[in-house]
Amino acid sequence: MAKAESHTNKLLNYWNPPASSGEPVGCMTTSFTFDSEFFEEECISRFLQMDTDPKEDGPLYLIEREEKLAQVEPISVIVDEAHCRGKRSLRWDLISFRSSSLLHSKITILVWANHVRIIIGSGNLTPNGYRINKEIFGVYNFNSKMGVDQKALTQSLSFFNLLFDQLNDNNPAVKRALSFIEKIPLLTKEWDKQRIKKGVERKILMTGSGFKNLLSHLNQEVKKKGETIQEAHIVSPFYVDPGAQNPAIKYLGRIFSNKDESIISWYGRIDVDTEQNNKLFYGPSSLKEDALEQGIKKVRFYGIIEKDVNDKNQEVFRPLHLKSIWLESPNYVFYSIGSSNFTTNGLGISKRPNFESNVLYIINKTSAKKIYKDIKGSFPKSTYLGRKVTFCEDLKNVDQRKTDDAVILPSFFNMALYDRDGDRTFLKLSFNLKEKNSLSWKILDEGKKVVFTSDEWFMNKHPESYKIEWHQTFIPSDLTVKIEDDKEYRWSVIAMDSSVLPIPDDLGDLDLEILIQLLATNKPLHHAMRKWLKKTDQGLELQTKELLNPHDKVDVSSFLLRRTRKISYAFSMLRTHMERPFYTKATLHWRFYGPVGVFALSKAILKEAKSEEEKIFLIVELCLELSQINIATGNGCLSKDVVGNEIKKLIRELRKKSRSIQNKNSMIKEYATAAFNKSLKSVQL
Repeated sequence: MAKAESHTNKLLNYWNPPASSGEPVGCMTTSFTFDSEFFEEECISRFLQMDTDPKEDGPLYLIEREEKLAQVEPISVIVDEAHCRGKRSLRWDLISFRSSSLLHSKITILVWANHVRIIIGSGNLTPNGYRINKEIFGVYNFNSKMGVDQKALTQSLSFFNLLFDQLNDNNPAVKRALSFIEKIPLLTKEWDKQRIKKGVERKILMTGSGFKNLLSHLNQEVKKKGETIQEAHIVSPFYVDPGAQNPAIKYLGRIFSNKDESIISWYGRIDVDTEQNNKLFYGPSSLKEDALEQGIKKVRFYGIIEKDVNDKNQEVFRPLHLKSIWLESPNYVFYSIGSSNFTTNGLGISKRPNFESNVLYIINKTSAKKIYKDIKGSFPKSTYLGRKVTFCEDLKNVDQRKTDDAVILPSFFNMALYDRDGDRTFLKLSFNLKEKNSLSWKILDEGKKVVFTSDEWFMNKHPESYKIEWHQTFIPSDLTVKIEDDKEYRWSVIAMDSSVLPIPDDLGDLDLEILIQLLATNKPLHHAMRKWLKKTDQGLELQTKELLNPHDKVDVSSFLLRRTRKISYAFSMLRTHMERPFYTKATLHWRFYGPVGVFALSKAILKEAKSEEEKIFLIVELCLELSQINIATGNGCLSKDVVGNEIKKLIRELRKKSRSIQNKNSMIKEYATAAFNKSLKSVQL
């Protein structure tokens, strides 16, 4: 293939929401290798539009992160068991893909209220995958203006459903993800069908259990067009091992209906043999030998250029990691990009195929000339290796598990859940009793402290689940399972739901004055908090001021004049905040029970009001304000019934609290009774 200009874009940019995308709703993504810190600080921060920095803003970053994560459900990351680990906030789910088949797919679905984006490519969720390696990816964007490709969306959601079919459906994280899958079509159901430019087709091709292999997919699409493929250009950083059977060549050969002028060009990594002064191609000799046996007339080899120049005009090394198949006929180009290496498992040919995801672009070379030219630009620069090629016999494929059994946590260890009962927190460990286990094992936390052992499990008569009260100051991201003091496995911890997770220390039990000011600003919480934080030698300290002059005498006639206007404005802003759409139950919980929510405000009123009459009066006014909320409706929103019943539940709870207040003023008591009844009747359902 002729050299072309490189058309590149930073993949992280596609985690940023486009203009008018609305609030983030949730996302799902897969990866083979994984870096939890990178994902949390770079990917999630862009998806949520965070503007604080973990290294520069300290507590403010934690406040913004918790605030925004608490209102999104879910953020689900499914990672192959071999690499499922890492310190993280439990407000997003890290789901281990524990299967005999390898999860090698890199597919992401990002959902905002008014926009859906699908990213399919070759890059793992790691700094190398997003910043260093040579990678390739395809992007789908859907919204009410652009329309939606329902087939592509359905295929993507079905792929995730298939992955979850391999997992424990009792896992709360899996349940959250499955619920999210059902929600996405509701958001897009009224969007028009997306129109694609003339001469261009896009199709999502998956491999794995239940799917055709990738080459059979491609052959089918070529036959639909009635085309004769003349050239195949294959890019893969990894091929089958030297000496191993290479059945993929036979499948590729079937795509060539006329082999008289057929050409296969292989592209890969190269190394220099200094002793022989020649270049070694990272691939087996079967790429040439088997292709010639299939009747291919010409077989060529190219080395991908891995040296590049960065934004600072410095030379950098960018390892090849992209995977693509380019099939060209007189009239069309069939260009497949994605996660599939040109290996037996990667293409889906083996009995135990990898789960992979790819995008196929079908380009009419006549009616879409410009796009044909542009898409050539995504093909990596290369150098022809000549007729005589030396094959590297020492291949290391890092895109596969090291062994079949060394990294997969035995299925006996079912789930590790973080849960809460009142003020007590627990780790709930569940075990699959259908799986026999006679080995000695112990479970350690992140501080290497033993939390449970096989001896304790036997002593407790082999329970299916066991609760361990959690007294540590940190929340565990994962546990280490050590079997026979030899093999070690990671066991990812999942939160039962967002309500069991504590809020940041800086947001605990805020004073009434601070709550009023935060609500009155109508700014994001972390912005509003800046004015209440100051630098000290000890760190960041919350600054408060007295709401009332302590020397003032408080009575019913005076408190209304002094601060009803300020508090009423805060109530009004709270109501405005509550009238924004509720896309998830997590959002509902945060706005009602979060640190700057309704319940927190009521607690502060009951704690700081200077008279019993004032407490009752303000709680009543809060309930009346809640009853007037105009519940937002729309595609993908929680129903009026769900939100309205939660409002009623909260009003009843506040009424119950008010009855415990000692109040001798009969007029206030009568007013409160009538107002509570009115507020309950006025809530929308």
